[in-house]
Amino acid sequence: MSQLSMRIDLHRAPHAFHLQINTQLPLDGVTAIYGPSGAGKTTLLRCIAGLQCFTNGSIHYDQTLWQDARVHIPVHKRGLAYVCQHGDLFEHLSVQGNLNYAQRRARKRQERVPINDLIDLLALAPLLPKHPRQLSGGERQRVALARALLSQPALLLLDEPLASVDQHQRAAVLPYIQQLCAAKHMPTLYVSHDLAEVAALAHHIVHIVDGKLLQQGPAPQLLPMLRANYDAIAAELLALKYENARLKARLEAH
Repeated sequence: MSQLSMRIDLHRAPHAFHLQINTQLPLDGVTAIYGPSGAGKTTLLRCIAGLQCFTNGSIHYDQTLWQDARVHIPVHKRGLAYVCQHGDLFEHLSVQGNLNYAQRRARKRQERVPINDLIDLLALAPLLPKHPRQLSGGERQRVALARALLSQPALLLLDEPLASVDQHQRAAVLPYIQQLCAAKHMPTLYVSHDLAEVAALAHHIVHIVDGKLLQQGPAPQLLPMLRANYDAIAAELLALKYENARLKARLEAH
């Protein structure tokens, strides 16, 4: 199986955030990069995309060197698509123009992703004549996701692409992403801090905290442990909230 190998040691500033990851990820199915806010998930994805430089370490896509101390393959030559939280689009093109551009540049033109299926699934029909400046944040995310899927990249990087999408639509989109990536052999790295989203989508999980790799493995193996940790933290927060309310009531009584 092909792998994405990385050894990243990134200091943003003295005594500030430190990302230190040394691992190999399967280039097969959907790998969720999971962790709390501020864990370094987006920074890791930006390093893989070539948008964030680092001086110590390396990244190999299968047998191809993408980055080390002397080599830096630019983003557009890595054969990937990156959907960030803000839904970057070509501002001079309409939504239809953005989608058509992606389809023309598809890696496997003989096996194109059905554009009408994506338009229906992501409710894009009313948006097609509009330009990005006329879209809300959630609409931009949906268009950016459709554009990335249409391009059929060798590697798909998704940074919480459904954060601004409502719960009902998210439930429909997640299984479609999983099925499409499998059918088109499109390995995907999916950043999320939502455990339910990870459980619905991921085949493999990378769990990072404070810029460090805590654990990784097949989703069925890691999910029970992650759920137990999540439930324990939720119980602690609930107990703390109750204690704070009790102390407040006592203070107000005096």
